[in-house]
Amino acid sequence: MIAYTKSATDPWMGLWAVKGGLRYETPMYHTHIDGRHYAPFNVRIMCASCGDVWASRHIDDMPDRQQNWTFRLKNCEPCGNGSLFMRGDPAWNESIPPELLLRELRIISQWYERGVRTYNDYFNNIVMRNIL
Repeated sequence: MIAYTKSATDPWMGLWAVKGGLRYETPMYHTHIDGRHYAPFNVRIMCASCGDVWASRHIDDMPDRQQNWTFRLKNCEPCGNGSLFMRGDPAWNESIPPELLLRELRIISQWYERGVRTYNDYFNNIVMRNIL
């Protein structure tokens, strides 16, 4: 059996789903850490407050035997956050589809209306570069 691999420049297809029916596709690329490439992985985002799995990113064209899932804890919108942005993970943040960045902009604008200033210029630049 030949192992299924892709070169570091060939994209995988990431399928994003957010509770409420939002579904989008985006190309995903290898992550480079210490000169090695790592294929993207499947992620489910679970609310740390209520336990609901409210978002996921599934790598569609990866063989089943390579389908590993990881969970990230992040509060859902009803529990106080709902943002897909992950501090300290630029590869994740850059992979968020433009359609979901619009959702992020809505969430952040609601925070600003309430006086909450939690995100940095890096994230704002990602949002602005991809949707404006």
